[in-house]
Amino acid sequence: MFELGRIQEAKDLTLKLAVQFPKDWPVRYNLACYCARLGQIKEAQEWFAAAMAIDEKTVRRVGIADPDLEPLWQEIRDASRQRPG
Repeated sequence: MFELGRIQEAKDLTLKLAVQFPKDWPVRYNLACYCARLGQIKEAQEWFAAAMAIDEKTVRRVGIADPDLEPLWQEIRDASRQRPG
């Protein structure tokens, strides 16, 4: 649905998956993407943070290159600079 431009519908369906799969970072990551595309930046940040809590290294690496998350790129870069090592 996302590819068809039906972003809100994709988000609604993925929200159900977030409940079913609480340890699945891609579900939360996709929700962050959908929210960012819908202009729901605060919610996108929250979903991105939830994905990072599951697999920080992978999520940060993927997120910094994902054009859907462009509104969050500066925040992702800043968080990367603040991390030791």
